[in-house]
Parts: sequence; C-alpha cells; structure tokens
Amino acid sequence: MDYSKNKCEYDATNNLAYSYSTENNSPYLGIQLLSQNQATPFAIDNVAGGGSGGVDVSSGFSKSEKYTVLSNYNPIAGNVGIEGNDILSSLSYGPFSLTKDSSLVVAFAISAADSLTELRSLSEEIKTIYIRDRLDQFTVNRTPPKTYSFQSKVFPNPSKGLVTIEITLENDGEIEVIMHNSLGQEVLTIQQSGYYDYNAITFDSNNFGQGVYFLTIKADLQEAGYQVYCLRGNHEQMILDVLRRWPLQLKAFLKKYGSADLLNKEGRLRSKVFDFLQECLYYIELDDYYLVHAGFDFKAEKPLKSFSKMLSIRKYTPDYEKINFKKIVHGHYRHSLSYIERQVLENKMVLPIDNGCSSKKIKDQGNLICLNLDTLEITTQRNIESSTKALFK
Repeated sequence: MDYSKNKCEYDATNNLAYSYSTENNSPYLGIQLLSQNQATPFAIDNVAGGGSGGVDVSSGFSKSEKYTVLSNYNPIAGNVGIEGNDILSSLSYGPFSLTKDSSLVVAFAISAADSLTELRSLSEEIKTIYIRDRLDQFTVNRTPPKTYSFQSKVFPNPSKGLVTIEITLENDGEIEVIMHNSLGQEVLTIQQSGYYDYNAITFDSNNFGQGVYFLTIKADLQEAGYQVYCLRGNHEQMILDVLRRWPLQLKAFLKKYGSADLLNKEGRLRSKVFDFLQECLYYIELDDYYLVHAGFDFKAEKPLKSFSKMLSIRKYTPDYEKINFKKIVHGHYRHSLSYIERQVLENKMVLPIDNGCSSKKIKDQGNLICLNLDTLEITTQRNIESSTKALFK
C-alpha cells in the first residue's frame, strides 16, 4: 500500500475517526469512542509543515504538540496531495477533573471493514453491544420499585410579576423547569433538588417581554428509583443523520420541526442531547419480550443486526424462531386505543403501544400508553400539552 495516498475523516454521529487509501479496494480502519459524550478528533498530515492541522511530527512529537492534538478539533487530513498523503489519526475524550484516589473508565474500539458503509454499520453494532454489556451488570426490573408521579400548578396565570410553580412529588428527585417563548427559544432554565410532597419555584416574569410562553416541568425518574432505558426511533436517528451528513443544515432542520431548543447558544447540538441520542438502544431483550421502536426485518438472515429497519419498518411477518418465541412490544405507527387494548387483552405475540399521543383531535387517539409487562395492565395519559402555556402580560 502506498502510504502517500491516505486520507482521514470523522463521523460525529458514531464518534468514529476513520482512515482509508484512495487506491482501489482499500480497507477502512476506524477508532471509535464508546464512552458517553462527544469525542475530539485530530487528524494529522504526516508531511513537512504539518498540513492543515499545523502539527509537524516529522522531527518528533513535543508535549505542546501532544496537547494541541488532544485538545483541538481537526477532523480531516490527507488533502495536501491530490490523491492523499501520509496521515495519522487521534481520538481523545476529556478533559477531566479527578479527585485523589478517584478513577474514570474510558472505552474505545478499533475496527476495520471493506467499505465505509460496513464500517459505520459495524460501529453501530459495537456501540449497541457495549451499552448492552453495561446494562447486563445489573438486573433490569420491569416494574418500577416504587410509584412515582408529580402534580404541578402555575399561578397567577396570566401574570405581570412573580410567578410561582407549585410541584408536589411522591418521592425525592431532581426538578427541572424550562421556559420557551413563542419562537421556540429557551429563555429560562431552573434546576433544583425536589423533595417529597410540596415544592415551590418562583421567578419574576418582568424579566421577559409580553407574550405567550411555554413551561416544561421535568422530574428525574432515575433519581426517584426508576431504571430508565430509552429506545432509538426514526426521529432520533434523523437528527444524528443530519448531524453526520449535513452538519451546517442542522439548525434549519431542527427549527423546521420546532426543536431549535436542542441547540446551544453557538448553534451546535447540546452535548446533553447528543449523549442522549447516542445512548438510545436499538432494542431491549427481556425474558419474555423484545422492546423495539418499530419492529424487526425477519427477511434478513439476522433480524437483530438489521438496525436501520428497527427504526422504520411497518409491515413484517414475525419469524418467532429467530427471536426464541418472545413477544414484540413496539411503537412507531399509531393504532386506536381500542385496537391496542384488544391486542393486549388477547395476549397477542405483537403488542403495539403507539396511540398517536400528538393526535388528540383524532377519535380514539391522543394518549401516551404505559404497558405493565408483568400484569398486562394498560395505563393511559391524555395529551394535556396545551395546559403548559403561561401568558405574561
């Protein structure tokens, strides 16, 4: 292989730095961060002068150059020559602040494939296996260890001065209040520890202009004792795909769908959001069930490795031998509440739980569905989104 014909690029969605040769039939080699959060890639042109990154390692690799590589973002190398050039690839994660005697585990993976498509598919599979192995370190309880809910009240509404949010919790847990204006812009965030029973949060509405504002109140279920695992759906994947393929279009894309609040002040995807999307599982296997967003492609030889289909497939005929005769619980496409209840009542092998929670004007739809897998009891929560409005005058 001619090392003067190499290139290096970065796939932000999969935290994957990869290298390849411009020669025909070249393999693709990747370094991938598996730990939570976003990696920092630095691709080096191993030529005199250091190329686009400006780090010249031809005469050694100094401490200052190592610091530059570990702390700066330079995802591409190999453009000095027309067909590429000699390159080096680095992928880092940090910085960290550790106290004495503390430790931190950071996981990376090294992979290789015959094409970029295969390498990306492999990286997604590796990530899924890594997350699942971490989950296997403790038992997944299908029934939450304790009942948890909260009630809230906002007054006065409308308001010209102080606004009070009363929140009643059944257990201790973190509380987060986020307020957006009518343009979808986040204008206020309040985070505090919540305690059993009564909690109150007060802020001055005079700090904001007249108009309609929307309040989102969140209570941390994990702090309350729940084990919460989120499945990846087609909408989550859409954001990651735009970030990977057309990063400059991400802001316009999110604004179009009313999700501009997922961006930080610099217009980049919030790190907390990115972490969440990356950690979403393609499916969860339980003793008697598979939980998946849409379903499985049973035409594939290995349905549990056909990840893209899990996000969007609609019509499929289950081959239960391939999933050890376990039932499938899925969402993605909506069904009437009466149909969902009938499927559960008859204990069908495929149980849909998407009732089109955003479609509250459609008969027999507009509910969030909770299915207790131990008792097959259905709990519904009607869409009450309009009640979160707060009007300041």
